[in-house]
Amino acid sequence: MVKWQPPRLVARVDPVRLLVAVAVIASTVAYALWVPPAILTHIDHYVFVRALDRMRHGQAYYPAMRDALQSMHIVAGRADAFRFPLLFEVLRWIPGSMLHLCFYAFVVVGASLLVLRLSSEPIAALLVAVYLLVAGQSPAIGGSIRDWMLVELWAVPVIAGALLAHRRRHWWLAALLVGVAVLIREINAPLLLGGLLYAHRRDLPRKPWMVVLGACGAAFAVHLAVAANYVRPHGTDAALFGSASPTSVFNMLTYRSSIPIALGLLLWGLAWRRVVKLGIVDFAGPLLAIPLLGLVVDRPYWGFLMMPFVVMWSTEALAEVVRGRLGERTGTADAGSSRLAHTREPAPRTPAAEPALPSAR
Repeated sequence: MVKWQPPRLVARVDPVRLLVAVAVIASTVAYALWVPPAILTHIDHYVFVRALDRMRHGQAYYPAMRDALQSMHIVAGRADAFRFPLLFEVLRWIPGSMLHLCFYAFVVVGASLLVLRLSSEPIAALLVAVYLLVAGQSPAIGGSIRDWMLVELWAVPVIAGALLAHRRRHWWLAALLVGVAVLIREINAPLLLGGLLYAHRRDLPRKPWMVVLGACGAAFAVHLAVAANYVRPHGTDAALFGSASPTSVFNMLTYRSSIPIALGLLLWGLAWRRVVKLGIVDFAGPLLAIPLLGLVVDRPYWGFLMMPFVVMWSTEALAEVVRGRLGERTGTADAGSSRLAHTREPAPRTPAAEPALPSAR
């Protein structure tokens, strides 16, 4: 007779991951209490905070952003000087005094805990938290530099959620989250194309990616048409294309982190190695390729979008290399293979491998 056992009401908790989660929250609280007052602030941070303040007083987004730019002596000459309004329409309901706390909770803790679920190496979550803390407000001589209102940082937890949903094969959720990331910062749009390419090569559902891609395209068409009513000829906003310098690519890899360029390139290369081994280069490749935009534009803070994931994937790659070396010394199999097994994505189907099966489009 089989002995009856009561159902388990609480899932088994990995003590290592629980410890890392506690460390992420504790380090975030400690950093928030310790970080010195800001002595420098990114100009976009000033503009976005002032625009939100105007919106809380009843002004609509586009005139609020226009007036916030003008308060910093910037005249918008192009429609793309206006960020898409989605994030601002959400943050307008958060009091200004709580906005920085919201950054710590949503961006730092939220993204790090998602990485904790996503990554095969729990320590990667803590490293990502440290990066985001420094990116949001980095220590400097005599104080700190404030960047936490840059929209690129607010897209990071959404991208992390999309990667997690994609790994779990929740295609609609993954596509919708990527769509939200695109509406926060439009340079995430190649991720939608990457998701579509990934689905096409593996005969997976393409409809989620096509629907979200079309919706985002329509939303941006409307956004640019409306924003065009608030621009002036001969604007003074910074030029985009043609602004690149020989160091623009490297600056995206090291912005606000103070790491040497050589180390940034090493981590970037390790991250590429990891996504290739996981079989998700179609989907995640556009994210890791963001620094290549530095060949034509000089926007070092765009690196905020991909560096947390460079940290995550390079940590996994380093752990795999270390386990492989230890396995060679002890004569055992690669210890990282079991960790890789639960994260590897299915390979693209080929006619020689198996017949194509009908699938939803």
